[in-house]
Amino acid sequence: MRRSHPDIHPYSPLPGDAGVTVGAAVLAGFGGVDTACQPQHYREDLVGEALRTLKIEHGIGREEVWLQPKFTPAQHQGADVPYDPTAPLSDQIAQSVQVSLKNLQVVRVDALLLHGPLETHERTMEAWRAMERQVELGFVTQLGISHLHDVRRFE
Repeated sequence: MRRSHPDIHPYSPLPGDAGVTVGAAVLAGFGGVDTACQPQHYREDLVGEALRTLKIEHGIGREEVWLQPKFTPAQHQGADVPYDPTAPLSDQIAQSVQVSLKNLQVVRVDALLLHGPLETHERTMEAWRAMERQVELGFVTQLGISHLHDVRRFE
């Protein structure tokens, strides 16, 4: 049964903190993890380890924790871009999803968010279509967008 409590946002630049935070939060009743394939700010690999530990030590399975990574465009990544920034946008998104799946140690995520609109409406829609493809392939269940401060961008 999926937990219905709030999400944890494991933003932690300190090594090891993200996994400890996620494990403790899920044990305290939090039901989801909002993260991003953005190594400068997020340690998805530690989230994956925490999920594995929760299953082994506490019997809390993957289906009980909502997983929501984000695709972050290359211009907002640090030096360690987790995909090929010279590839077409659709390939960047596909690569980013695969990195998140590997890091989180899962075969699908509950939602994939675009980590904010891109520089133009056309580029944002190109990214959205690439994200829809990840749903079609079964890697993602739902889609969303974060940091959308002006919905008129989509009129």
